[in-house]
Amino acid sequence: MVEPQTLRGDASTIKNHVMPYWADWQMLSLMRVAVDDERISVSPCRRIDLSALVVGPPQWFTFDQAQSVLHGLPAVWRTMCLLGFCTGLRWGELTGLHCHRIDRHRSRLFVYLREPART
Repeated sequence: MVEPQTLRGDASTIKNHVMPYWADWQMLSLMRVAVDDERISVSPCRRIDLSALVVGPPQWFTFDQAQSVLHGLPAVWRTMCLLGFCTGLRWGELTGLHCHRIDRHRSRLFVYLREPART
């Protein structure tokens, strides 16, 4: 089991330092190069038959399921969860909301995309 903080750190390292240089390479090609350069003796990717990943359509909560989730939550979380159900905002968008981004007079929320800082 890997701690969540470790997973976030690894994901950040891969995103910021590995993917900018290697995103266009296929893993099999990388392993062939490593074998050719004698960095590894045998490719761990050989004889692997990967089936295509089947991605189905998203499954949405029914009204009754959403009500059940809301009733099971502590009161302090219900408003944010209800906002997520009603707007389709993701967790990061919900937790990133600030009071100054809510226009109560016009019943509007403003969600901004924050670009990650380049290192």
